[in-house]
Amino acid sequence: IGTDGAPNPHRYTESFFIGGSNRNGQIEGQMVLGDNIIYYTENSIWRFSPGIGDVNDLDIVKDNIGLYAPFSLVNTGNFHIFLSQRGVFSFDGTTTTHISAKIDDILLKDTSPANLKFAKAVFDHENNQYKLYIPEQSWDRPTRNNLRFTFDLRGGSFIWHPPSTGQEASYVSNF
Repeated sequence: IGTDGAPNPHRYTESFFIGGSNRNGQIEGQMVLGDNIIYYTENSIWRFSPGIGDVNDLDIVKDNIGLYAPFSLVNTGNFHIFLSQRGVFSFDGTTTTHISAKIDDILLKDTSPANLKFAKAVFDHENNQYKLYIPEQSWDRPTRNNLRFTFDLRGGSFIWHPPSTGQEASYVSNF
């Protein structure tokens, strides 16, 4: 309890720091997956299973992968896709899968890490595609997301299309 009688928003529980950040980084995003709420920090993934609402229903699922670009997180219905500091990953509620290994050279080396945090993504439910817009480092306005990667989920396998340029995305939406 704080000095004014209100609950202290910066407190440690047994497993999760509320109101700031710890070694796993601050909370970068959250999204529902099935019956759970998934919390993404910069370096970890947590799962909250609502029941009685006790903090003991919060479990760390992954301790070395997290969400780097908050607006890259999308829900496909069966799993999440997001950009981490090590590439693009999918998360099904239990397991993370590195799905960008074939393009990580382009994705992570040709961009500025400081600007990569501003990457945007959208999931096109009609075409079953994850579209990720990132800033190309060599471009004259590096904070603009001018390079698009399309990850095609049709056919049951994950296929990356060649990157496309010529568009700028500061906001993406399904509407």
